[in-house]
Amino acid sequence: KEEISEKDRKVKGLSVNLLDHQVHGLKFLRKRERDKVIHKGGMLCDDMGLGKTVQTIALIVKNRPNEEDLKSNEDLEDEEIQPLNKKVPLRKFRGTLVICPVSLTTQWFQEIKRFAPHLKPFLFHGPKRPSNYKDLLEYDVVISSYDTIRSEYLKDKSPIYEGYWHRVVLDEAHTIKNKKSKTAIATYNVESLRRWCLTGTPIQNSIDELQSLFMFMRVSKYSDNHLWSTVISKLLKSKKSDKAFVLLKKELQEFMLRRTKSILQSTNFKLPAKNIHRCEIEFTEMEDELYNNLKNHFVRSLEDQFDNISAGGLSKPSNEPGVLFQRLSPSKLGGSRTNDKTFYMCALVYLLRLRQVCCHWKLLSDLTDDDLEDLNMSSAVVRPNQANVSPSKRDMDLAAELDDITNFMTSLTVKDTKCEICFKEKVQEDQKVCKKCQDKIDQNQKYEGSKVLKLIEILKKDPKRKTIVFSQFRELLMLVGPILSSHGIKYVNYDGKMNLKQKDKALDTLRNDPETTVLLCSLKSGALGLNLTVASQVVIFDPWWNPQIQEQAVDRVYRIGQTREVDIYEFAIKDSVEIEILKLQDQKRNLAKAITDNDNVAKNKLFEKLSEGDLIKLFGIK
Repeated sequence: KEEISEKDRKVKGLSVNLLDHQVHGLKFLRKRERDKVIHKGGMLCDDMGLGKTVQTIALIVKNRPNEEDLKSNEDLEDEEIQPLNKKVPLRKFRGTLVICPVSLTTQWFQEIKRFAPHLKPFLFHGPKRPSNYKDLLEYDVVISSYDTIRSEYLKDKSPIYEGYWHRVVLDEAHTIKNKKSKTAIATYNVESLRRWCLTGTPIQNSIDELQSLFMFMRVSKYSDNHLWSTVISKLLKSKKSDKAFVLLKKELQEFMLRRTKSILQSTNFKLPAKNIHRCEIEFTEMEDELYNNLKNHFVRSLEDQFDNISAGGLSKPSNEPGVLFQRLSPSKLGGSRTNDKTFYMCALVYLLRLRQVCCHWKLLSDLTDDDLEDLNMSSAVVRPNQANVSPSKRDMDLAAELDDITNFMTSLTVKDTKCEICFKEKVQEDQKVCKKCQDKIDQNQKYEGSKVLKLIEILKKDPKRKTIVFSQFRELLMLVGPILSSHGIKYVNYDGKMNLKQKDKALDTLRNDPETTVLLCSLKSGALGLNLTVASQVVIFDPWWNPQIQEQAVDRVYRIGQTREVDIYEFAIKDSVEIEILKLQDQKRNLAKAITDNDNVAKNKLFEKLSEGDLIKLFGIK
């Protein structure tokens, strides 16, 4: 272990001293940029909360462009890295371009001003952003969002694409995990020799996500699609996954640095304790009846789908879980059989409904746009055969497809002549529930729901303690807010529907108003990069398919700068679909650890897949 001196901790121009692991991190970053290779970047994949931002700012301060950098034509003459879509003469930019989620743009700006006050940052965001590249030349750091970069890429001319940046940094780089997305393609086309990915979760769902990062960085031979598919993908699909892991780890060792929070144990710096409480909450009698009615109805509906498929000429499958699993396989979504596709979409909607009931029975309404996004049906992808289609034409085609999908998904909601709760009594055409069930609802209108009652119980234990409540359902957060107010608990909201100014105001209120103790936060909006160490308590109201997003959310609170013990409450309804989702989370955690960490136990567990029968439990079928 290399000794770290006080001199090593100090970086001229940086207002804070670096911690031991940050000193090592800066040395790694500087070494990669000094290497005698064309592309000089890599991946900083430290655990969330270990200071990837401050290490990057230290790099910007320490490795500023010199006259030789600005005069060199090495990058301009390399045919491999000419821009793919912009026919413009390239200039040298002395600045670093930071691309991050829109919610982090202000935080990046503020932290640069705080940690390196002599640097000149600029927010490239909003309708009044400059269109002339000369307006960007005076800045040391230009900060923009993924959405803005995607929008700039689709223009005929953009200052972002008119020059070679001294460095380009993707924060929360897993945002580009889909290599066919417009966002990923836009980042690939930003030109720079020094290309960095910052992410605590380089793998979230699939090993294939790594290739998109490789394609952006241009540092790995596996950025080539043909090589990836003929070597890595082929090994993963065969019984030689171990060999793929070995090849990827060997490749990553060259340009990836990853440390977990355990690195702090070897230094004098220690984080306070983190306590995880998994709360299995029981339904009330009314909620239990509603959930089981829905589950039974959905199972019968799926069985009816089998009958329809059989009528279409396919042999009718048995009721064995293995056969059902094959029908529910996501690979069927891209298949040629319309009925299989319909079946899979129905299953997704039904799962969504059961998850909503677990949160609060009042969420049972027509599908919203947020619900469709939750089903991952609204993810625009660029097909290989569209490579030569203009971006504007491609967007119109995708928009049309999304409209079709939206209409189709909405048509799958539970709407028939029977009560939507008991599925027994018939109702009038303009009604949704029968009189018997409506009477039950009327009696329970003031009932707050099992999970909400548990939340209030936790909040009242320590009324002055600041708490972040995460949920994937915005409508749920809108419902919970007034209930908290009725109990005298002051809160603010933070979600994707708010603009940047509203988000910044919400965070400022939480940090500076002692009376505001709760932030009701959309999981997808608040899981990325925010520093919320003012809070010391987190409630995950509903489990999300991707455990990495949940862990990112927790690390908004549990990170360097946290001085108090942190409590994490994970809510799940007992004997429900949510318990099965937690099992799927464990499998995905093992996948990520097997590749990025030296974790042989996780690697072994990766191949102990959940049985098909376990997966079928998601649909309430045993």
